[in-house]
Amino acid sequence: MSVLYTLPYGRSILPDAMIKYFNLDISISGPDEKFAKIFPQKRLPTYIDVDEKTGDVYTLTETLAIIQYLMGKVGTEEAHALMGGDCLKTRCSVTRWLSIWNTDLAYSCANAVKQIKGMLPYNKKTFEAEKEAVEHIIVNVVEARLKNFTYLAGEDITIADLYAACLATFPFSFLFDKKWVSNHPVFMRWFNTVKVHPMIADVFKNFAILDAPLAPPQKKKEQKPKQEQPKKEAKAEKPAEEAEPAPEKKAKHPLEALGKSSKFVLDEWKRQYSNNDTRPVALPWFFEHYDPSEWSIWRVDYKYNDELTMTFMSNNLVGGFFNRLSGSINL
Repeated sequence: MSVLYTLPYGRSILPDAMIKYFNLDISISGPDEKFAKIFPQKRLPTYIDVDEKTGDVYTLTETLAIIQYLMGKVGTEEAHALMGGDCLKTRCSVTRWLSIWNTDLAYSCANAVKQIKGMLPYNKKTFEAEKEAVEHIIVNVVEARLKNFTYLAGEDITIADLYAACLATFPFSFLFDKKWVSNHPVFMRWFNTVKVHPMIADVFKNFAILDAPLAPPQKKKEQKPKQEQPKKEAKAEKPAEEAEPAPEKKAKHPLEALGKSSKFVLDEWKRQYSNNDTRPVALPWFFEHYDPSEWSIWRVDYKYNDELTMTFMSNNLVGGFFNRLSGSINL
């Protein structure tokens, strides 16, 4: 018997609803040992089609491919119309909207909710970026279409609308709250129209809108109890005769003893070299301000060039060389 492996959320909702709506002879199962052996990626939904006459087995992954295959098996006029009917443009639009919801929106929602659930470490910058990406697509892509049309593709409801409404339950579970709903009347008009379709109406039986969006877990700083340190006994002052002489302050770097250059300033040379052409501007400036009494020019030849078979090896050596010079160049 043919089997659809699925779980009741996200991308898996619509294939499950299609089987029940069209009364297809396909069993619905959660992942088991057989699933893990046949589908090493372990992604849901997945589908095994068994031809009862020939015994041929056909396996299929990826949600959109499964939706297309199941609608083809139904073969009714209703199924044909839901896939876009005879109009090439409508069929292509259906595919376009399925792809937009299945990729851009789904990925950004998943990346955000993983941080809320602790599956990924919370990072405020990336979290806000994912939320902004979802909002951008909803406003500038989805609502831009729905301002002038009732449905996403064509003049009638299609499988793209049904899939999008099912997938919208994902952001409604953590991000889209009552305030968001009040700010998006165009989206909500479409959503409320589509979710009562008999194919997916059961999905929304217990649907409710959040009072407020869920927030990522915040790490609380542990306050360690302050330990009282024992009071140090005051040391008796030594007589003036026994007082030790104050140690001489040592320079942080040997070259600091030379003092700062008065003529050739490294920061200015860096600006000249970075902001101007090398030969006509930067090099003339260099030799005009170079003072051999304060600076010296060195040429360094590496002795083992035959070992530098890859570019990154040379990069590592040069980088290490400059790191060791940091004390000199930061004076």
